[in-house]
Amino acid sequence: MAALEVCQTKSIQRMTKHFYYYTHIPTQITMGSRNISISDEAYSRLAALKGPNESFTDVINRLTGKRSILELAGVLTTAEGDELRREVEDLRLKSEKRVASTVLRMREP
Repeated sequence: MAALEVCQTKSIQRMTKHFYYYTHIPTQITMGSRNISISDEAYSRLAALKGPNESFTDVINRLTGKRSILELAGVLTTAEGDELRREVEDLRLKSEKRVASTVLRMREP
């Protein structure tokens, strides 16, 4: 929901001589808002991401919301996942060797 809107109608009864007439005053309560300045380029990018029934507030909330690591499931093929896993393991092994080498050098007098 982009903004909380509560619409109410207040009725005021007035009497003039022997006739009654009613005046309806619609009132609306809305959540606070802020004005921000963005470049034309940023506006164009934001507008391109906006869905047909989506407000700019909805887009910003969607883009800045917390994301789950599970959203990445299925992004890589099995072969790509295996290659990435091997590369990460290789980097960890190299890092462990560097740490061990540094520890040995620090222990030398």
